[in-house]
Amino acid sequence: TLNNPQYNPATAWPDEKGTLSKNGNDGSNNGDVNIDEWNQLAMKDVADGQYESAIMRFSRVLEWQKAQHGNLHPAVASAFHNLGTVHAKLASTLPDGSVGEQQAHQLALQHFQAAARTAPDFLSPE
Repeated sequence: TLNNPQYNPATAWPDEKGTLSKNGNDGSNNGDVNIDEWNQLAMKDVADGQYESAIMRFSRVLEWQKAQHGNLHPAVASAFHNLGTVHAKLASTLPDGSVGEQQAHQLALQHFQAAARTAPDFLSPE
């Protein structure tokens, strides 16, 4: 599946300042990280081919952005776009025509569409 079995929704939740706790699944606290740093960690995960981790991190960034800015904001659109991109990259690693590839493509499309709906006034006409 596309879900990370070790993902714990109770960990790494941002506070009102945009700081995310990097608590491990074992309850250990490895320090705090700013939301921008969290986004950079997700981008590093993508660059390293760690798509499941990137999806988890970008999902957290999306939830934080929505909590901070509401549903109609360029930061929310960007978070949706990042999730679409990572799902598309994940799909490219899966066997052609496989169920997993189809699911990843569908999720990518859903996230790209959500990005377009979220901040249509901020999208470039190009």
